Amino acid sequence: MTVKELKEQYKGKCAGTELYRYRDDIHEIHADSIFAVNDDCDDQEVCDFKLMGESEYNKTIYAHSTYTADFDDYFGDKNAKVLIIVLPE
Repeated sequence: MTVKELKEQYKGKCAGTELYRYRDDIHEIHADSIFAVNDDCDDQEVCDFKLMGESEYNKTIYAHSTYTADFDDYFGDKNAKVLIIVLPE
């Protein structure tokens, strides 16, 4: 499935989408194993994805960070979900 197809599938089910790439052969959606991608990647194949709430986001994407996600502040909804899409390394 491509990034574009996955975004279409989850359209209206998430408040935002974030795109990452795995650092190496450890495929775990966690701050230690991914880095953010800002490229136009709509036609690339998806390696992994997860729809995350605020708590899980803080434990994975913001793990080991001084930041804490506040979805009420970010999206105006404490119960919002973010679609995390990961591309292969």
